[in-house]
Amino acid sequence: MSIFYSVDRGQSLNTGDILDLATPSCPIKPLAAHTLSIFDNGVSYHANNYFFNYQINLVQSEERFGATIEMLLEERRRNSFPEKPSRFQSLFACESVREAAWFRGFSKYSIDTPIFEIHASAG
Repeated sequence: MSIFYSVDRGQSLNTGDILDLATPSCPIKPLAAHTLSIFDNGVSYHANNYFFNYQINLVQSEERFGATIEMLLEERRRNSFPEKPSRFQSLFACESVREAAWFRGFSKYSIDTPIFEIHASAG
């Protein structure tokens, strides 16, 4: 088991939470079925919240470039670097509390933005 540290920028984590993969919730109809087919074992909370969220990454028009670009980058990763982890199934974390605190400051988040210790199992 590995231990990492994650800045809870969305203030959505609680002590004891289990961060399992979830069903993809891509709101773009042409991408929804494709997303389900390539992530049949699920995506991270980060993917559902940041890549497929209209308020964050998707624009309010038919030009939804953010998620489309992410999917193209994922296809490139799958074809060229299949042994590398997908960003859609990952969590951004640091190797030390000090690195996480630096990231929190660098990202201009408040000093009281929590840093959580993450216990990651292999796989």
